[in-house]
Amino acid sequence: MRENGLTNVTCVNKGVWDSKIELKFNRRKGDGQSSSIEMDYDNANIYTVPADTLDNIFSDVSLKAKDFMIVQLNGAEINALRGLSTFKPKHLSIAARYDTEGVDAANAIKQILEEREYRVEIDEKDFVFATLK
Repeated sequence: MRENGLTNVTCVNKGVWDSKIELKFNRRKGDGQSSSIEMDYDNANIYTVPADTLDNIFSDVSLKAKDFMIVQLNGAEINALRGLSTFKPKHLSIAARYDTEGVDAANAIKQILEEREYRVEIDEKDFVFATLK
């Protein structure tokens, strides 16, 4: 980051989850951009990635609560929000396009956030917008 003159950016080499864990990602041989913790591929490349909660990650880098946060994790949004309970940004924008295990992601996220005193709206494309009351 310093090479690019960015002094307000911190890179954290971890995945985001609802607990401190190691996740195993499977990637098809030759696929240079996508992988999955849910799908298994024949002769897959397997990568172990340390993951932690957003609360822990933010605490580790001494980040203070912010006004706005965007969450787009391609299906891991619910897990990420379960690990975001003490850090409360005033506004959240969450892409909830990937339902998992038969659970409607947008409505599950809405329920989590309403329990944490957010006002929540879902648009027709499964994007969740929330504002702390």
